[in-house]
Amino acid sequence: VGLNVVLASPATPWSAAAALMCLGYSLGHISGGYFNPAVTLAVCLRGRCSPGLAAAFAASQLLGGVAAGCVVGAYHAAGPY
Repeated sequence: VGLNVVLASPATPWSAAAALMCLGYSLGHISGGYFNPAVTLAVCLRGRCSPGLAAAFAASQLLGGVAAGCVVGAYHAAGPY
């Protein structure tokens, strides 16, 4: 996915969807498939998890996103690729 973004490929949405599908199939049984806060909010609004648990999931997802952004930023700090 990252290479498609860097190269401005028109296939970026397809690779992102494929990556999310692989995550769902491989890790969905662990967390219920809550990989972003929008999905977590939808599950909470449907009543399938408590608001407290949804808040914990959303906080973890946002923290993971920030951590991933920091890792990518540090990795690419030396140059464009």
